[in-house]
Amino acid sequence: MTISDYITIVGIIVGAIGIIVGVIGWKSLSTANKIRNQASDINNSTIQQAQTITVNNGLDNYAVIKLSKETTMEELRKIICQLNENENRITAVMDQMEKAPKLYVGKEEPLETKSGDVWFQFLD
Repeated sequence: MTISDYITIVGIIVGAIGIIVGVIGWKSLSTANKIRNQASDINNSTIQQAQTITVNNGLDNYAVIKLSKETTMEELRKIICQLNENENRITAVMDQMEKAPKLYVGKEEPLETKSGDVWFQFLD
C-alpha cells in the first residue's frame, strides 16, 4: 500500500463520520423545531388544565374573581396599616428632633434660637 492509499482510506473514514454527524445534527434540529412549533399548543392546554382544576376544587369563575378581589382588599388593608404605623413613627422622630437642641455655626448670632441651642462663632 502506498501513502495515497492510506490518505484515501482516511478520507473515506472522515467523510463517513461527517455524514453521521450531519444526520445526527439534522435530527436534533428537526426535533427542536417540532418542540418549538408545539409550544403554543402546550400553553393552551396548560390554561385549560388550570380551569379544570379550579372547577374540580369547587370554585367557578365568579368565585375565583370574588376570592381574588377579597384577597387583594385584605392585602391592601394590611399595607395601609403598616404605612400608618410608619407614619406615626416618623412623626415621633420628627417631634424628638424638634425638641433636640440645634447647633448653629457662623459669624453672626442666629435670629431664631431657643434655650439649649448651641452657637459656634467664627472670629476673624
